[in-house]
Amino acid sequence: MTALTTPNKTLFLSYSRRQTTWCDELYTAIDTYTHFYRWRDNKIPESADWWDSICLNIEGSYAFIAILTQDYLDSVYCMGELDYALKLKKPVIALMLQDVDYPQKLNEQRLQFARVADLEMPQVINKVLSATNQITIGYMQDDFSTDIHPRKHLRPRVPSPKAATPTPKEDVIINQQIDEVAVHGQIPTRDLMRRYNEEKGRNIRLARDLLDKIAQRQDVPVFFNVDEEDKELHIAEKRFAEEERQRQRMKQIRADYDDLAQYVTTLEKSAAAKAIKRFIVAYPDYGDPQELLQKYRLSSRDLLVAPFDWIEIPKKGYSIAKYPVTNAQFAQFIDAGGYRNDKWWTDAGWQKKQSENWTEPRYWGDSKWNGDTQPVVGVSWFEAVAFCLWLSDITDEKIMLPTEEQWQYAAQGDDGRAFPWGKQWNRDLCNNNVDKKGIGKTTAVMQYEGKGDSPFGVVDMSGNVWEWCLTDYKKKTNDINSDANRRVLRGGSWGDGNAGGFRCDCRLFWYPRGRNDGVGFRLSRS
Repeated sequence: MTALTTPNKTLFLSYSRRQTTWCDELYTAIDTYTHFYRWRDNKIPESADWWDSICLNIEGSYAFIAILTQDYLDSVYCMGELDYALKLKKPVIALMLQDVDYPQKLNEQRLQFARVADLEMPQVINKVLSATNQITIGYMQDDFSTDIHPRKHLRPRVPSPKAATPTPKEDVIINQQIDEVAVHGQIPTRDLMRRYNEEKGRNIRLARDLLDKIAQRQDVPVFFNVDEEDKELHIAEKRFAEEERQRQRMKQIRADYDDLAQYVTTLEKSAAAKAIKRFIVAYPDYGDPQELLQKYRLSSRDLLVAPFDWIEIPKKGYSIAKYPVTNAQFAQFIDAGGYRNDKWWTDAGWQKKQSENWTEPRYWGDSKWNGDTQPVVGVSWFEAVAFCLWLSDITDEKIMLPTEEQWQYAAQGDDGRAFPWGKQWNRDLCNNNVDKKGIGKTTAVMQYEGKGDSPFGVVDMSGNVWEWCLTDYKKKTNDINSDANRRVLRGGSWGDGNAGGFRCDCRLFWYPRGRNDGVGFRLSRS
């Protein structure tokens, strides 16, 4: 084998066998959170000289990570790895996983040291990255040697346990197998089986390699069922593949989010909010963008297409939409997945949507009713509430249908007038069919602006469409989750021929599932 001629960006992980699980987590975290490669001894091919492979990868590493525990200090193999790294003057990152006596051989070394026993893995990675930043500076200042050609450094022999230390019979056998590997390059089947049993619960890829090698051997014991192990491992591989897919997906999402956080700083607020919402739609289970969205969140005024505005109702603590909700505005709800996401629906509304297979308002495709600035019609009370809950969610404003009391006050004010514009009926101030002189359909919500407005300047409070209110017609409560089977309508519509239906105090009801061409809604904000 030949070593690399310059250190690459590989971190060599040196650890004792009892810390394999923790090392697995570190190994994965380095790949997930850093730009470094990582190497550990489970990467050694079966045909390779294991100690030669370890030395080779120490020589080519950017830095040597020693995971210090008492088992590590007691292991002649771990200390052999550390000795060779120090001999090569490799940068050493010492992660103290247990409180142990600091190795004397490290006292005079310039190394990065961190206690990590009580840290979560992301905190450990921060320690590692901090150390590698200093190491990079060290390389730039020639503090560490880049001359790693093996001919200039006599590789140490395979470490062996101290003769004075009593060795259990099992350890003697393992040591003999290690010696056999060093001499013959062939791992005994018994050792492969033992290693396979250790790895199949923690390193699926390595376990598969080991099982494939075992299957090729002629001396497999009768009690080891290769076919049965293969079936079990296949199930584990599927689970691992899914976990790996999710891990890679989260890695990609985090990268996209980092890019997004930088990108939106260059945009206008409205464009930034749209970019963030596109990210949230693509990755609905990733929570972090919500904090970013707070910074760039659009208000309902910013979000809803024109015409839209709020009219503040003095001394009442609420605002009401100047116009009924239009088709163009309702289209924004549809495009945002409004009919696909149950979080914006009441339970009863979602059940009805599902059973009736609603995907859009009833007259959505009819040119008579679907002009952009015409009020949306053919929407049930359930759909109107879902629109309000969606808009509340994405703007963080408290938006809902007006209560019956809110609607009437916004239409009538304090002086008890009969109609929004005054005491007397005037058919020219709203869209109606009194005396059968109507136009037979809805009109743009701005058409009667400045003519039939309420005392506060609210448009179309009479005529054009009946408007859903939040209120239960019979009990007069305002609970969106109640079982009320009749909800209040107010205002009169384009098709009504009785002037009394346009009075500010006229009450009508309709079933919350109803979808009529004379019924729409407007918004209230508290």
